Amino acid sequence: GDDNPNTPLVPTGPTDPNDPCDPIATSSMVDTDGDGLTDCEETTGNDNPNTPIVPTGPSDPNDPCDPISTSSMVDTDGDGLTDCEETTGNDNPNTPLVPTGSSDPNDPCDPISTSSMVDTDGDGLTDCEETTGNDNPNTPNVPTGTSDPNDPCDPIGLNSTDTDGDGLTDCEELTGVDDPSTPGTPTGITDPNDPCDPIGLINTDTDGDGLTDCEESTGEDDPNTPLVPNGTSDPNDPCSPRPCDLIIPEGFTPNGDGFNDFFIIDGIGNYPGNNIMIFNRWGNQVFEMVDYDNSWQGTRNVGSDMMGEELPTGTYYYIFDTQDTTLGDDGKFQGFIYMKR
Repeated sequence: GDDNPNTPLVPTGPTDPNDPCDPIATSSMVDTDGDGLTDCEETTGNDNPNTPIVPTGPSDPNDPCDPISTSSMVDTDGDGLTDCEETTGNDNPNTPLVPTGSSDPNDPCDPISTSSMVDTDGDGLTDCEETTGNDNPNTPNVPTGTSDPNDPCDPIGLNSTDTDGDGLTDCEELTGVDDPSTPGTPTGITDPNDPCDPIGLINTDTDGDGLTDCEESTGEDDPNTPLVPNGTSDPNDPCSPRPCDLIIPEGFTPNGDGFNDFFIIDGIGNYPGNNIMIFNRWGNQVFEMVDYDNSWQGTRNVGSDMMGEELPTGTYYYIFDTQDTTLGDDGKFQGFIYMKR
């Protein structure tokens, strides 16, 4: 315990010359691996009353994971391996995963494990690949940079799903960003579940009634088609919006026998405000009626002083205007009818 004036330190009493931690001094407070125990405490297993942590035995003063403690349970990158396990490659029996070697404790994709195979947004790149921009050789897609692991449309182009089959991918519709690998170009954000949004992309007319399926489903006009819808209708029913009971006969026999004496158009009641005109074979008009009521018996009411005269047997030409522009030729039907006395 006597001082040697040739040394910088002064003993305060007898100590163990083989114990670097005896006496406790500045040098014995060094904590090389930063695990909360001084190098002396780890080397000897003896407690230093000046530190808050008590060693339970000797440990490695250069290994922050030895002994296992709260600090050595930190998992910075959240990959299921503690920072200590990744740094040292040594297993911590208190964790479920076993390291196969050292890895980067700040990179959730190193090492490649179950957790690093998660693809939250389902775009074909793992969350790790999107977060780091590093390729995972166990996946088919290769990232070209960092992207949002929660956005299936970032990066654009990976998700080619077209739910509504309108020619734009779901990503293009959700983001309004064009995918150059697809033929369609979005003009803004639209509904990826609605084949008619945006209007105009789908020209399918399933029931062949002259209105596209989109026009019938939405009631919105597609300026690229000649017909204009006047409301929603059934795109799978050729009788919607045009009633299928509209039947114009090819002939009738107004001979007074009580059978087929009138020119009867079935379904005419669905077209209030209609108009019919009848012409003879020379192109002269012989009959006209607004709101035709199926009452024509082959008599004249136009073009002669002989109103009500019976017209002779022959072929006549009719123009029937339903006033419904959603039908046929702007709502007009025309053809020939044979009248026999």
